[in-house]
Amino acid sequence: MTTATANSPLISVLMPIYNHEAFVRIGLDSVVQTRHRPVEIVAIDDGSTDQSFAIAEAWQASLADPQISMQLLRQDNQGLVKTLNRQVRLARGEFFALLASDDFLQPDGLGWLLDGLQKHPEWMAAIGDAILVDQEGQVTASSALTDFFRVNKRALLDRRFITREMILRWGVPGGAIMIRRHSFHGGEGIGFYDESLPFEDRDYFLKLLARNAVGFVDAPVSGYRRHSANFFKVPDREKLARYYRGLHQAEVQNLPLFRGGDWLGLRLTSWMAWTLYQRTLAPGRWLDLKVRLLWILMRMAYWRHERRVAAA
Repeated sequence: MTTATANSPLISVLMPIYNHEAFVRIGLDSVVQTRHRPVEIVAIDDGSTDQSFAIAEAWQASLADPQISMQLLRQDNQGLVKTLNRQVRLARGEFFALLASDDFLQPDGLGWLLDGLQKHPEWMAAIGDAILVDQEGQVTASSALTDFFRVNKRALLDRRFITREMILRWGVPGGAIMIRRHSFHGGEGIGFYDESLPFEDRDYFLKLLARNAVGFVDAPVSGYRRHSANFFKVPDREKLARYYRGLHQAEVQNLPLFRGGDWLGLRLTSWMAWTLYQRTLAPGRWLDLKVRLLWILMRMAYWRHERRVAAA
């Protein structure tokens, strides 16, 4: 793992903040507790209605580490994707680490991700693992990837299988992503996040995977928090419908980038997203049966993929 030196690159930690007054200080403290230096925090409060901004503002006033700087802004609610794009424009670092305001970094997390990117110049982005914690911060699993997302880490570590694995079993824990600055440039990179979508990650990583530009670092780089306000635990049918529709849109528009089994896997997940969107808007027995059929087809795809990985 790379250790901080006088020539260590600046890492920008991008923290979008929204109604996480119980957790935002923990996330900010975790940045100071990381061993990498220098670091800048680019935090934007996206119209929180609780005390999140006030807590972040007080934390900024108490920041005493000369190798950590912080940009803190407040805006009317714009949504996650527009907020992240604004943070990318403001950030000065060579590498960007994404950290939700309810998650936190592990002490060596930035170093592990940076080490992966520096050893593999062909990677535009690196993902890592995370410990899973509950609302009180108690550890409930040592690997969010295997115990929560059910990801096959052996497949992530093999260049032949990482694309199929991430298409079929999408799972990137919070705080476990680092992206090179140039990935956000047009031309040589991917460009900014697509603001027509409700979430940024699936679309962006599909584009990176199509370039074989994602790598995996098998280390617990962050803490991923599961709590009562997580997106899928909030019974908001309209938000869920927007999510599934956006997921379908991201997958369909990236289909032309893939071939063979990767294309077929993405085609299956796009059908599933569209069916879940329809079922969320208007539940019905036929849609329930269609979801079950698609799950069977996806399980068959998982099984075939698993056999290939095991035989490699």
